[in-house]
Amino acid sequence: MVSFTLDSKLQKLFQDFIFYIIHNKGYSNNTKIAYENDLCDFFSFFFKHFDCEINTKIISNINHKEIRYWLSDMHDKGIQSTSVARKLSTIRTFYRWLEKFHNIKNESIYIVSTPKLKETLPKAVDNLDIKKIIDVVGHNFSGWVYQRNIALIMLMYGCGLRISETLNLTLKDWKSISDNTMIITGKGNKQRMILLLPIIIQSVENYLDNIPYKLSDNDLIFKGQKGGNLSSTIVQKTIRNIRKALNLDESVTPHSFRHSFATELLQCGGDLRTIQELLGHESLSTTQRYTKVDSAYLIEQFKKSHPKG
Repeated sequence: MVSFTLDSKLQKLFQDFIFYIIHNKGYSNNTKIAYENDLCDFFSFFFKHFDCEINTKIISNINHKEIRYWLSDMHDKGIQSTSVARKLSTIRTFYRWLEKFHNIKNESIYIVSTPKLKETLPKAVDNLDIKKIIDVVGHNFSGWVYQRNIALIMLMYGCGLRISETLNLTLKDWKSISDNTMIITGKGNKQRMILLLPIIIQSVENYLDNIPYKLSDNDLIFKGQKGGNLSSTIVQKTIRNIRKALNLDESVTPHSFRHSFATELLQCGGDLRTIQELLGHESLSTTQRYTKVDSAYLIEQFKKSHPKG
């Protein structure tokens, strides 16, 4: 259980920082919660370590050995390296904000090396599995809910949208389609243009024509069965149940549809810059991971088809 005490000044800085990442940086609510949790874990550790209320003087004087002790403690608790690296990144972001806006410095936080991470490649969903998933959605659901789920899959698989980007689409967004293109808002409130194939547009229109709830322009288009906004938890649960029914790999998730979109574009000769723009990746290095996926796919297909494979 996370427990700690901050003095009034640090408590205020903590709250101001969270306000900053939401309203100035445009971070999502999920990112905000992750930052809050990471900072609370950090404060809790040093509250126990120093056995006293945490204040700005303490966090300014934490040395690199004590930070390594914090990192080591997380490893001892079985926390994965990816999570440890994320927490360290959060704390560094907090310290950079403290230095920039409040002249509170601590160089030790930057001296400690980030844990080495094992590179994991994005896992795409096989074309045949996509067809099976769509077929099972048709068997397990009916009416407008079936059409809703098809529309969701089409947008994530056919446009490479994140689940959050899909669920945040408003009716006004959808009405803004021009020449089979639409502007969507992604991470950090950054906008990008996506392309929609006619089959994708038709699948969403079929859903909107049959949804039993009246939508205004500012309403989110994807609704739950009782009319509330559809949550990512429900979408994830739906895909998880379908995955189990078809005995598919656990890597089949809503986000894997986005990976499939990128991988197929690359296999069809798409250039990395274009794929980067369509996916909304800030860094080209993130998109470049798909070149390794493409190579792995080709090797796998070679082994399957080669007589000596």
